[in-house]
Amino acid sequence: MRNRDAAREIETRKREIQALSRLVNRKVVIRNGRVITAYPSNPSDQKRTLRRGRQKGLVK
Repeated sequence: MRNRDAAREIETRKREIQALSRLVNRKVVIRNGRVITAYPSNPSDQKRTLRRGRQKGLVK
């Protein structure tokens, strides 16, 4: 692997990390593999959503 190839892959991963960091403390609604919406949520709302998802078998 050349330095240029490595640098390109590093930049790609950095962009992915930045995109994910924007989703911190957000509730993301996904349907059929596509993002429908994302909105702010508080920690108690996140816990409740995860708990309900686990009960329904939607969250691992």
